Amino acid sequence: MYKKSIIKGFKDIANNKKILLVEFFYGLYLFISVSIITVVLEKLTGFMSFIGVLRKLAIAEEIKETIFIFTKNNIWTLVITIGIFVIVSFVVGSGLTAMKWYAVSQVARKKRLHVADMIKGMRKYVKKVVVIKIYSFCYLIAPILAGVLLFTILQTVTLPFAAFVISATLGVIGYFIVFLSLFYRYAILVSKKKAMSARVMRDSLAFFKKHKSFVIGAMICAYLIPIIARVILDLIGLVVPLLNIIIYIISLWILTTWMPLFIMNTFIAKKTKRR
Repeated sequence: MYKKSIIKGFKDIANNKKILLVEFFYGLYLFISVSIITVVLEKLTGFMSFIGVLRKLAIAEEIKETIFIFTKNNIWTLVITIGIFVIVSFVVGSGLTAMKWYAVSQVARKKRLHVADMIKGMRKYVKKVVVIKIYSFCYLIAPILAGVLLFTILQTVTLPFAAFVISATLGVIGYFIVFLSLFYRYAILVSKKKAMSARVMRDSLAFFKKHKSFVIGAMICAYLIPIIARVILDLIGLVVPLLNIIIYIISLWILTTWMPLFIMNTFIAKKTKRR
């Protein structure tokens, strides 16, 4: 099942290249937003000049003192600017996520994909994606907070290092389990005609509970294939250095598009097999 889904993901891209537009839009948004925030910070705080000063410093204490003075003098400007950037990024990112998964669901099911359809899909799912992102954040932050709380309790009855090891280990395991439980949340969202965000989260948790080994295997493949591909492409880039940056951009573009297609294809294959 994994092998077929891996191959199908790349075939889906080859057969419907419009799917690449989503990642292009996301990359373009990141470039524009980072450029804007850099210009704004430069105008308000002299941010680029500050970076230039840091590069000239060699002593750690001087670097720390310079950062402290800059932050102290511009604290509210930094907080407001970065806060606005985070909020805008969250909203825009949710829209692009909705567009991406709608496009992925269409391509994975061998349906024709048009830009107008992608925009329609974004409008259809963006509010649900926003809620799912909030739910996901709360779920994922819970094991971390639990680990911090456990560390606070354990350090009163045992050595601080032992308390840290125990709480960190349990926190990482808890985070990993929650991550796996949410692995198919967007695939489930776009597979249902009418689905509330809370129901999608419950179905995602239930899917992992019922198919633990399958989800773990899919997650390993989803992250391992891009790593292997990057290593191979990096070796090619060493042989042909001038092409290295081009290879990096194109491969990153294709692999980031491939991953959700692989996830969607494995989900469809598993649901079809159960029937």
